[in-house]
Amino acid sequence: MRCLVLICLLLAAAVADARVKSVYGAPAAEARTTAPATPEEIVPAAPAPAAAAKPLPPPPATPMTPMTPAPAAVDPDAPPPPPPAPPGLALDALEYQIVAAVLKQGLEPGQTHVVLAGTTVPGPGRLVKNAEEVAKVAKQLEVPPDLLDDWASRNAKPARLETGQALGVAYELIGFEDQRRLFSSADPAAGWAAFHHRYPHAPLLIRVSRAGFDAALTHALVYVEFECGAECGSGRLVTLLRTPGGGYAVKDGALIWMTSP
Repeated sequence: MRCLVLICLLLAAAVADARVKSVYGAPAAEARTTAPATPEEIVPAAPAPAAAAKPLPPPPATPMTPMTPAPAAVDPDAPPPPPPAPPGLALDALEYQIVAAVLKQGLEPGQTHVVLAGTTVPGPGRLVKNAEEVAKVAKQLEVPPDLLDDWASRNAKPARLETGQALGVAYELIGFEDQRRLFSSADPAAGWAAFHHRYPHAPLLIRVSRAGFDAALTHALVYVEFECGAECGSGRLVTLLRTPGGGYAVKDGALIWMTSP
């Protein structure tokens, strides 16, 4: 009898335990299927590699603007120097005859030395401003039209004078650059003082144009400037006639400009 009671109690306990498991599940210790990792087994996750920084593009190159030199001061009252003569363009033999005739007529008695500009002066553009003035001068000088045309054409470009020509007087040539240096001062008197210091035996600076001729070479026309100081000078158009001996002599002249004290 006691044995039956004991068996019944054991069966009852087993049934109760099964009901508890069916409601709450297995105890926590039995629910684990893997053992927890030990500290030695935990490997820290390697950080993700940082993205490589892209190099910044270089700034666009800004071209340097070259500095423009300041323009040199220019004396507004200074006349422009005559341009240098092109290479190879020189006066011919007939033109030197004209220069000799003009010097013979224009120089003072006893004057034996002069300074000539080594380059001819510009032509019509320097003397007259328009066609009306050209016609007026031609009428005053009584020159044939082809003479005036030839003179204008020859003076379209400057020409050079040369040493060793028979001009009836001793002469020196002063070049384009020397003229500009001597007369670069704003004070004309200072320029002439420098000129007379350099050429003590030459009281004058003479400039001439190229000479023009008519078709028969009977008439000639030339422009000439005689300058002796800041307030001493003149410019003239001069006509010449051929002489029986084959040379030229001054016939007439028209005053273009004059300075005076």
